[in-house]
Amino acid sequence: MAEMYNENDTAGEFYSAEWKIDKKCTPYQMHCHDNFEFFVIMHGNPQLFVNNTLYMLQPGQLVILPPFVMHGIIASNDPVRYERGSLYISPSSLRRAGLGFIDFVNHISNLVEEGYCFTLPDSEIQTAKELFSHISANVNDTSPLGRINCFADIVPFLNMVARAENTSKTTPKTHSDFTTEYKIISYIDQHFHEDLTVEKIAEHFNISTSTLMHIFNEYTNRSVYDYVL
Repeated sequence: MAEMYNENDTAGEFYSAEWKIDKKCTPYQMHCHDNFEFFVIMHGNPQLFVNNTLYMLQPGQLVILPPFVMHGIIASNDPVRYERGSLYISPSSLRRAGLGFIDFVNHISNLVEEGYCFTLPDSEIQTAKELFSHISANVNDTSPLGRINCFADIVPFLNMVARAENTSKTTPKTHSDFTTEYKIISYIDQHFHEDLTVEKIAEHFNISTSTLMHIFNEYTNRSVYDYVL
């Protein structure tokens, strides 16, 4: 039996969307959310680090990140035009989007069992851009009609997600065990909650701080101080 919709029931409800175009891909620190993130790439080749694995992403890919999965953009092979969009949605809102017919939380969780990377057709990437833009424009309207307008854009996107092909196994990737760069990033990922310093990291890898800074800057094009702090 489908659950009844109560327009005043907003407990745990959260959703937000954005679509951005930058001149280049800028790496950012490892982090996680308490919401689901759907990350769509239209242009650019970011390198996404997720759970100790580095994925070399391509245009047309969708990345699904469940709550509390550590991830971050480490670098990019493409210095020009980085265009992408993100939808953030709480488990409560994701369930509500199923309209009582499907539990999208369980469905999405099952989808990512084989990996986080999916492929969308070009036409659906463009549709996602339009849907995300609509959600972004209406997200601050918390009236019943405003919320309906947002869910009217969220539901068709989730329908596209349900049809997307999981390409995690064929997406080029490199495991952190293979190179010093990935080992350093993995170590920071695993110990981010501690009082990390550049000196502690260098000592762990038995290298000098200058060597650590050189390796990190050469690979990520940013300072290890900025990344850790």
